[in-house]
Amino acid sequence: MDLLTLLTNLGGAFLPALNVVFALMGLLGLWIGLVTGFHAYLHATGEVRPDMVRKEMILPAYALAGALIVPGVVLWKSAGTFVLGGQKTYDMFAYLQSAPVANYCDNATYALTKFFMLLGAISVYIAASNVWGQVGGDSHTHSNGRAWTYFVGGTLLFFVNDVAEIVAATAKIPVGLPQICAALTTG
Repeated sequence: MDLLTLLTNLGGAFLPALNVVFALMGLLGLWIGLVTGFHAYLHATGEVRPDMVRKEMILPAYALAGALIVPGVVLWKSAGTFVLGGQKTYDMFAYLQSAPVANYCDNATYALTKFFMLLGAISVYIAASNVWGQVGGDSHTHSNGRAWTYFVGGTLLFFVNDVAEIVAATAKIPVGLPQICAALTTG
């Protein structure tokens, strides 16, 4: 059994894992919204407690909570919006509901894409938890640089096909998962 066959067989587990990560992101967003609402109430009543969300961070915390509650929709709708040529990722969401094709290389490419989408979603989740740690006042273990690195890296991983298409169009050479698949199967 080669690597691509193994990834193709594991490909069925990547979509449920991606859904679990999206559910965890939604729960984190709901938690952030509830905690921020409670802390806003405490600020309004004049009560001061340690580890409260600062007044100036209440609106950014609500924005973070809102983005985390619907991460799959945000990423799906942003495919083609802020990523030039995001049609491949948009189509990938449509593919995830259909049956696999008979072509070995296409199945391996779809499995690799789902794997990279899973890694990207996990990275965005880590970035969001870093931002929440900073908003909550724990700036010693969480940094803006780390959050931005995870967010940008996760976004690039999530849109791996579109990024490869942009690189291929810029460099004028074919780059992407189908080329990797073809290179691994010709050996």
